[in-house]
Amino acid sequence: MVDEIADGITLQFFDDGSIAHFMIGRVDGNRPDRLSAAVLDLLHDWPPGRPIKLIYDLSISGASLALVQLFGDVSVGVTPEGVEAVNAFKANNPKSTIYLATVLPKSISGRRAERKVDKHRVDQQFEGVVVFKRDDALEWLRTVGG
Repeated sequence: MVDEIADGITLQFFDDGSIAHFMIGRVDGNRPDRLSAAVLDLLHDWPPGRPIKLIYDLSISGASLALVQLFGDVSVGVTPEGVEAVNAFKANNPKSTIYLATVLPKSISGRRAERKVDKHRVDQQFEGVVVFKRDDALEWLRTVGG
């Protein structure tokens, strides 16, 4: 089942709901705010004790660079307000761990976006990687966090 978050943004689950896949095709207008709200809802609804595994699929050419140009990086919270809310979530849920695989296109815009984002980020409650295929994102998420 695929849920529409906003025009051009969908949510689909893989592996019996253990991996949330956000397909992000457009980031204009209020779409980043709607995506951020959907991610925050998901974090709060995620079963306690289970690692939070997310894919931000920006493989549609243009979306990745547009998001990076808007916010400077690709982060779980998406927008500055969302980043603050994710930090609060992590502080209030110290045993939670978030894994984020960002899928970029191999296009020129994807390569430009790649140069501007952290390719592998790690802290106590977060690990993120950048890949170029959804299958690589799924494979990585299946190997982390148990």
